[in-house]
Amino acid sequence: MIPVITDGRKPFTIYAAPSDPAKAAKMPVVAIVIGGLGVGAAKTTDAIMKLPPAVTLAFTPYGADPTKLAERAARSATRSCSRSRWSYDYPDNDPGPQTLLATLSSEQNLDRLFWHLGRLQGYTAIANFMGARFVATDAAMQPILREAAKRGLGYFDDGSAPRSVAAAQAAGQAVPFAKGDVAIDAVPTPAEIDRTLAELETLPKSVALRSEPPPRSPFRSSGSAPGSRPWKPMVLCLCH
Repeated sequence: MIPVITDGRKPFTIYAAPSDPAKAAKMPVVAIVIGGLGVGAAKTTDAIMKLPPAVTLAFTPYGADPTKLAERAARSATRSCSRSRWSYDYPDNDPGPQTLLATLSSEQNLDRLFWHLGRLQGYTAIANFMGARFVATDAAMQPILREAAKRGLGYFDDGSAPRSVAAAQAAGQAVPFAKGDVAIDAVPTPAEIDRTLAELETLPKSVALRSEPPPRSPFRSSGSAPGSRPWKPMVLCLCH
């Protein structure tokens, strides 16, 4: 089974977690996406049970039983997005047997996409994993975003591809879209997290929010161009 729009009701809205837009409009907002879940059942269960409901979980389709874990996440009010795999340097870096490739035809890629979509239910969006070449190729991305629109799904760009065309393609297809501002691929210790939070608390309220962690941050980030900008909603993509 794969997502469909029924009587105008879309999976993106049906399975979305509750939010408070009025509150979000008055203060800086950070959204957190934990990626790569579903392969290790024990660690995935820990994430589902221990993380706050507002944290988004991104599941890989290659786990033994991703549907069971995704359903458990939904019952715990932690909503999920499915995570497809689109590789740049395939086959040297092979994310899996159903990898979407820029060298394949749109029919072949859609067939692989349907395999991904059918691996679990109850999700709001699809997301890339790796895939810098794929998400930078209009001809490859267009049918994927068109299918997402057709099935009422959103799209999450993890921010790892600087030349990604996903934002433009999503806008053209009216697909709900978000992009990761910071991708974190190293896990800091509790002491390092406390030190970073303490540094942030000392910043004046008027300081611009940077699109990268502070200089002494324990987080190792990728996929974000340095620079500062005014406060805006920000998305952290944590690579599990």
